[in-house]
Amino acid sequence: LEFRRVLFRSNEALYNDPHDVIKEQLDLIEDFMSVEMERAPPGVNQGYASSQTFYWHDTNGSMMETAYSGAGIALAAASLIILFSSRSFVLTIFATLTIFFILVTVTSMLSAIGWTLGFIESICFAILIGVSVDFVIHFAHAYCHPQGEMDREDRTKYAMVTMGPSILATAVTTFFSAVVMLFCTITFFQKFALILFFTIVIVSIRSMSYWFASSSSSQIGRAHV
Repeated sequence: LEFRRVLFRSNEALYNDPHDVIKEQLDLIEDFMSVEMERAPPGVNQGYASSQTFYWHDTNGSMMETAYSGAGIALAAASLIILFSSRSFVLTIFATLTIFFILVTVTSMLSAIGWTLGFIESICFAILIGVSVDFVIHFAHAYCHPQGEMDREDRTKYAMVTMGPSILATAVTTFFSAVVMLFCTITFFQKFALILFFTIVIVSIRSMSYWFASSSSSQIGRAHV
């Protein structure tokens, strides 16, 4: 077998271009190759186009799909665990919405400061998913832990008293660990610290505010009775 290679340069699809731009150029080149191979004579009709830029595009696409699927799996798993443990559709819906809100908020903040999805960002995003689920799951478990009949206000107080100090201590220690890592010189630790910093702040505020709101709404409802 004899292989021949024809080199060409594409100024429309550079290595650091956005994912959609490279995808558009890849589709154009593959369409062109498909048409040419159909009318090429036997023996030279097995050609294909390859490029390191397109390899990088495929890698980025895989990382993006993995990030989305990881977030979906985390949300689905958390919803099922809360539903089976609490047997409450209302608690499951609000806890899942809280986790989703945390993911969207932190991702929006990272995008606002100019982050794009790469190897380091994909690893950090997986960590973001785990931390986002953690606090909400703990509060939901503490809320459902008391046996027997108990109204929403008492369950909320029980969750805040029994689980609140532990979660707050975890948030404080993780927060200061992230602050220390912000001064590292290695890029991975800097980005890891930044995403951990944002995540801890948002997840602490959002998870605790949800339970405070639940307690307040219970008191308002009782006052109207």
